Amino acid sequence: MTPETSEAAGRFVWTGLALMVGAKLVGRAAEWAGVEPLAAGIPVFALGAVLFLWGCVRTARGKGYSPWVGAVGVLWLVGLGVLYLLPDRGEQPPKK
Repeated sequence: MTPETSEAAGRFVWTGLALMVGAKLVGRAAEWAGVEPLAAGIPVFALGAVLFLWGCVRTARGKGYSPWVGAVGVLWLVGLGVLYLLPDRGEQPPKK
């Protein structure tokens, strides 16, 4: 995977994770303000989940796999770990 692809995919993944964690904080703040916590936190969480999954798809594509392999991202951190452990198909070892 090229450094540019890795950086772009990483931005989506980490932004998505940050938004999902932030959704919990938004829910807490809404609870203190007297607003329904789920109504405030779900849109933020959903946006984070979409960005996270898109980052996983970009990681899979950058490593030379089908975008469907990126769907392993639905397993969240376990899926992300699997994606990062997959070998890069774009780089072939030199032949002897």
